[in-house]
Amino acid sequence: MFLCGALRPLRSQPAPAKGGEPGEKAHALPDHSGPRRGGTPRGARRGKSSAKQLKRNEDEAVLILARQLNANCKGGDLFLTLKYSDSRLPATREEAKRIARNFMRRLARAYRKTTGKKLKWWLVTASVSTKTGQPVRLHHHVVTDAMDWELIAQHWPPEEFSWMRLGTIPPWPGT
Repeated sequence: MFLCGALRPLRSQPAPAKGGEPGEKAHALPDHSGPRRGGTPRGARRGKSSAKQLKRNEDEAVLILARQLNANCKGGDLFLTLKYSDSRLPATREEAKRIARNFMRRLARAYRKTTGKKLKWWLVTASVSTKTGQPVRLHHHVVTDAMDWELIAQHWPPEEFSWMRLGTIPPWPGT
């Protein structure tokens, strides 16, 4: 659904106890390898998820993304829409994702050279309108740290992207 960059991964080892060795457990973690709460183990997968479950999963993914953006972004950060011209339009969604990831890798490298900081970014590849549910031309939405327009234009054709600063959206009517 979405890709995130520059978020800290969870630790693979527990934090060491005071004065302890790295890898030494600071506290005991519960063992979840036994039977489930109801006393029966999980069953094997039984086919594809229902439409109701797919919708639930999609809604949960949107909430997770919203929480990450609320916790990590501030006013002045950028919301980019990356588009493709007819000559650059990828044949498959996977190829579009590869192109977008390469773009973000190049942009992050240039940002680090310019500012000395690690770039935070979130990328969503879209091919369906959220308003109508109808298919639309393949494009990407990116939320990233504030930077100069020229830095982005060095790595993506300027006529094929639009941008907006976060925190500049007027309030909803009636609020």
